[in-house]
Amino acid sequence: MKKIIYVLVAIFIAACSKSEDSTFLTDISEDVFSFKPIAGGAIMHYNLPADPEIMGICVRYKDAFGSDMLRSASSICDSIILIGFNEAQSNVPAVVTLCRRDGVESNPINITFGTKDSGPVAFMNNVQVKSGWNGFTVTYNNPENSKGMAHVFYLGINPRTNEPDTILISSFNLEEGEDFIVYQPKQESGKYDIVIRAEDFRGHMVKERVWENIDAITTSKLDASEFEFVCDNIVTSEKDKIGLQYLFDGDTKGTTWWDEEEFDRFHFYSFLAGPNAAGENAHPMYVDMKKNRLTAQLRIYCMLGYMSGKGPDFSAPVYSKAETAGIWYGYYENMLPCKVTVYGCKNDGNSDWESKAWEKIGNFEESPKLAQSLRWTRNAAGSMYNYVRLANKVAMEECDPSYLAIDFDAEQGEGYRYLKIVIDDVFDLPWNPSDINQRNGLEYVAMQELEIYTD
Repeated sequence: MKKIIYVLVAIFIAACSKSEDSTFLTDISEDVFSFKPIAGGAIMHYNLPADPEIMGICVRYKDAFGSDMLRSASSICDSIILIGFNEAQSNVPAVVTLCRRDGVESNPINITFGTKDSGPVAFMNNVQVKSGWNGFTVTYNNPENSKGMAHVFYLGINPRTNEPDTILISSFNLEEGEDFIVYQPKQESGKYDIVIRAEDFRGHMVKERVWENIDAITTSKLDASEFEFVCDNIVTSEKDKIGLQYLFDGDTKGTTWWDEEEFDRFHFYSFLAGPNAAGENAHPMYVDMKKNRLTAQLRIYCMLGYMSGKGPDFSAPVYSKAETAGIWYGYYENMLPCKVTVYGCKNDGNSDWESKAWEKIGNFEESPKLAQSLRWTRNAAGSMYNYVRLANKVAMEECDPSYLAIDFDAEQGEGYRYLKIVIDDVFDLPWNPSDINQRNGLEYVAMQELEIYTD
């Protein structure tokens, strides 16, 4: 059906464009048209005469930049979107004509319509830049139907010229909703000058704003002795070296798994929770930081993979007579989180975890079916697309760790004492999905290390 409409529209547009000197009379008045202002334009509703010769409708007007605009639609439709505006306008003049099958247009019908602020304008009117953890934070709340793109710059030093310059740190599409983004520039500074520019979906630069002297708040990792971690379904095996103590032992990459030359395939030195550590029935994990603290970030690490003679490999205790062999099934990546939500609560004198007044303070999400090369776990043990290619312990120690990071807004008053961590989902394995052993059906969750960063 859509293809038919597109063909009809193309036919009558071509016909109309060839017959600008000829018109036919129509008694339609402007009263048959109604308008609904939307972001960056308006929706014009219409009801054309029941005349088989009428192929469609054309609307001509000038956009926000003074350019001539022609919007066309078929007689099969009942509305048309008028685009091309930024700041909200009222009484925008336009001319409507009907287009016959023979390519002749009707006499012009004068109309006026109003618009709302476009997505880029609305974004620029409400976006704020605030102090952030080791950088700055951008917050915004975009209205519905927001479209466009934002570009975030900071004043730094151009590495090619060694001169002050605006350096692009991020570009992102504008979408409906409220959000914040924490930026940590590579060029560290105690204060930053920030420039944000917005452009519309046609590539026109719409607006620019500047924020000067934004303070960066320094953070550091909170020592594990400063907080208590609570989880009621931790898997513990002294034989397999699996337990809570390995979640905070400082081994963010899995180097403990290696001896001087080879890996220790019979022990894991890692953390495992389950069943029901993820998914709809996930048991939350809790953190008590003993007092209210300005909390900046939470990190969850995975074990890095290595290269065996046949490629990236993973030798969990499944290959031994391990106590936990029935859990691992020889796979690791489908136990790693892909969607995590973190809630915070201030010191409330309440010892009951479930009845606390939790508020959502951060989240992380990647699709469970995301291509492995794009996942935060792409260097994990067992990944078929492991980029690390580790051959020995020295290579692992020289490699950067892999982790997911959840940033929290710096504006949190006196901070939070309690955190609730919910693992909403884990990654899928892309090969042989029919094999029940590869589904992690009991929703176990593996983590190599967990870190909390505070002011």
